[in-house]
Amino acid sequence: MRPNRKILLINTSVTTIKQYSHVFGYPVGLMAIAGYIRAQGFAAVTILDFNVPGAFEGLEETIRREQPAVVGMCGLTTDQECIEYTGRKIKQWLPDCLLICGGPYASASPQRVAGYPFIDLAVIGEGELTFTEILQRYLDGRELIGIKGTAYTTADGSVRQEPAREAIMDLDSLPLPAFDLVDIEFYSTHLSMATVGIRPYMSLFSSRACPYQCTYCHAIFGKTFRAQSPERMVEIIEHLIEHYGIRDYEFYDDIWNLDRDRVRRFCELVIAKRLDIAYHFPNGLRTDRLTEELLVLMKQSGCRYFCVAVESADKAMQKQIKKFNKLDKIRDMINLADRLGIMTNGFFMIGFPGETYAQMLKTCWFVISSRLHIADLFAVTPFEGTELYADLEKADKLNKNNLQKFDAGAYHNRVSDMSAVPKWLIFITLRLTFILTYANPVRIYRVFRLYPYPGSLRRKIYQLILRMLGMKKMPREHIFEELRVREEASGRQTGGGPVASLVRVGTP
Repeated sequence: MRPNRKILLINTSVTTIKQYSHVFGYPVGLMAIAGYIRAQGFAAVTILDFNVPGAFEGLEETIRREQPAVVGMCGLTTDQECIEYTGRKIKQWLPDCLLICGGPYASASPQRVAGYPFIDLAVIGEGELTFTEILQRYLDGRELIGIKGTAYTTADGSVRQEPAREAIMDLDSLPLPAFDLVDIEFYSTHLSMATVGIRPYMSLFSSRACPYQCTYCHAIFGKTFRAQSPERMVEIIEHLIEHYGIRDYEFYDDIWNLDRDRVRRFCELVIAKRLDIAYHFPNGLRTDRLTEELLVLMKQSGCRYFCVAVESADKAMQKQIKKFNKLDKIRDMINLADRLGIMTNGFFMIGFPGETYAQMLKTCWFVISSRLHIADLFAVTPFEGTELYADLEKADKLNKNNLQKFDAGAYHNRVSDMSAVPKWLIFITLRLTFILTYANPVRIYRVFRLYPYPGSLRRKIYQLILRMLGMKKMPREHIFEELRVREEASGRQTGGGPVASLVRVGTP
């Protein structure tokens, strides 16, 4: 048994480090993992959150001070450059630690992540059971081969991916996330993913997986929907009210309202217990599964904001991407939400393979003419692990050079090259759509009328004015390259390339 049983979990974040965004979200995945492994007896666990100022800059100090036996990194596909840099540095400073990478990036691209010379194991899908088994084996001095839900590089240099681990069906049985290991004060004083203002809040994940088959979407949690009971949801909220005084919540579920009975029961419990909470859905609801009754109940129980994942307003494109939204129903629910006083934000994408300009215009007109308060238009990005990616790769139409090193800045600013519509025309159309959407005085009035935290809205406007005047910090596009150059100039190793001291998992 290893005497050192310290575990460090790292939340990587390109958006923070490169200053692409001033919007933050709690590391809910790592909070769940930390809560679970502590319940299994692994008490010496901490979370290093790169969202918090100084955390990334203090990485070396943290590693050398804590000397963890196991380090687990988590990140999105857009965080891949940060994951690569962080992993190399950790193995340079602490070559004998076990370095694990999980989360959306590792789950979507396990072969690539497990193939990194500094990664010992990649964890695919849900991490609680898999990470616990890894810790039990490693800290007891046992081999790490054959663990379900992992991928690793073997002694001959090939990547081996073990069978998938069975999904956790009873989410009520999971312990509380490690709320105490994150900086609640930091998140309470910064903009959240729901973009409704600055206030004390907590992010929650009450369900896992989505049974729909949208071609552009991931399947990190599989396709079997599982959810906490309404009673468990309320129990967690009551815990947060009692211990932290938090009455504002954001649900990150992929499809929170799939089970209408669960939604109804949750709302009724919140109302009956007079919890006096507010809650929001920055990841979106399946809006065509809402009803007037449910939306009224949600408003009465505290719902203040939700996102609507429309994607395309063209029926042919809806069929092609397997979204199958009921567009008329969605428009009706947006109108009802507006009448009830619930803010809505729409998500849209243009540039799908084969999409015509006329189809794009339908989507743009939906944005302009709807009663959405806010709308985000994105260019289609084929993420590895999705049907869209696989179809383009099979048809030899995937520009992998554009995907190997794209991050959050490129994700928000790129223009799709998968349709026959010229990029310049797409660019102009997006800009005109934004102007026509937000220059509407009626929409501006409606946003001011419903914005739940007026003080935060004034702060956002102030930040926008500063940026327009060039007085705000600009994104640090090349921060990782600059760090490498600085280290090379000072004669320090950058940690790039194969790590000589790394003993691969598959080595006899």
